[in-house]
Amino acid sequence: MKRVLIVLLMGLVLVAVAMAAQTPTVEITKHDIKTAKPMSEYMQQVGLLYLETAENLEKLDEFGQPPDYWRKEMDGLENRIQITLNNPPRPAGDALYYELLRSARYAREALLQADKSQSKLWVQAWAACDAYGTTSATEGTFIKAQADDCDAKIKAATAQNEVTAETQQQPAADPAKMQVLADKFNAKVKNTWLMVSDGTNIGGSKDALRQAGFTAVVFSGGKIVDLVTGTEN
Repeated sequence: MKRVLIVLLMGLVLVAVAMAAQTPTVEITKHDIKTAKPMSEYMQQVGLLYLETAENLEKLDEFGQPPDYWRKEMDGLENRIQITLNNPPRPAGDALYYELLRSARYAREALLQADKSQSKLWVQAWAACDAYGTTSATEGTFIKAQADDCDAKIKAATAQNEVTAETQQQPAADPAKMQVLADKFNAKVKNTWLMVSDGTNIGGSKDALRQAGFTAVVFSGGKIVDLVTGTEN
């Protein structure tokens, strides 16, 4: 019996640790609290329903898209919210909170559509938007810092998607073309890297280098030009 209890306790601890790792945290200052916008009771209630419905999306259809029934439910809620928002006066936080809800929907859809290499950041984005949306609904106030953190996590996940897409589009290496370009720059080839001397001008040849299969150019002084993402360090 003791052994069973120990195993159960260990399991609960692991779950708690996992949940804590995914719980979004953003520092709320006195200024944030002072400038928080009030929300209507309607937006509090519909916001919770909206987030619960968003979370119900657990799998995509055969075309990799959210099922029709889910989209209709979400669109129906958004239509009702829009009708309410179009009838002023409304509390200052209502329209802002609606944008946070829509960000949460976007994050939920993107999470389900992401592959394994992309899912971690989308998990964080959805967790943030969902948590902040729930907090705003239960407390009846909209805090801009929380919405900004939600958007920042979505942008980070989106940027990762773009880099992954560019990497997947990298042409297959052509050893013959790679050697021709290496000779042109009096450089050496190391796997898919071109090793050049400092001062070598590759500016007009970046596309040709990438098309030949090079993924980066490494200068003797240490500078690296990533031909896939276009970044330098």
